[in-house]
Amino acid sequence: MKKILILLSLVLCVQFAHSQKNKQTKIPQAVMDKFVFTYPNSADTVAYPIKWERVKGNYKGTVQGFKAMASAVIDTAGNIVRIEKPIHIQYLPEKVKTMMNSTYKDAQVKSILQITDAKGKRFFSIVLEFQPMFDEEGNLLKTDKK
Repeated sequence: MKKILILLSLVLCVQFAHSQKNKQTKIPQAVMDKFVFTYPNSADTVAYPIKWERVKGNYKGTVQGFKAMASAVIDTAGNIVRIEKPIHIQYLPEKVKTMMNSTYKDAQVKSILQITDAKGKRFFSIVLEFQPMFDEEGNLLKTDKK
């Protein structure tokens, strides 16, 4: 009975590993190449595993293990749609800091995500008790404040 359970466990482990490998091969080569070009350390998928998900027909790869998390949304042709990375408040543009201080001066900043689109335009998603989004000129684009 023990031998059967061990054999069954081994078969399940092999099947799980194979299914994980298949998930990785479903990513188009152009997408994988662009991600590795953007984040060279991610070529070592053992040390820096990439988590993939589909976002509006594109592929979003996220890798944890550098100094912080890094993400890139890439279309099927291998073009970057946007890059997302967490940043510290000190790296916000002065106009955004000024807007934050005048509009939300008592709010506690939980995290900041810098989003850079394909044209190089930067946006900042700032998580407070709610989540406002600014462009780099300090203009409030949207908020989920209730």
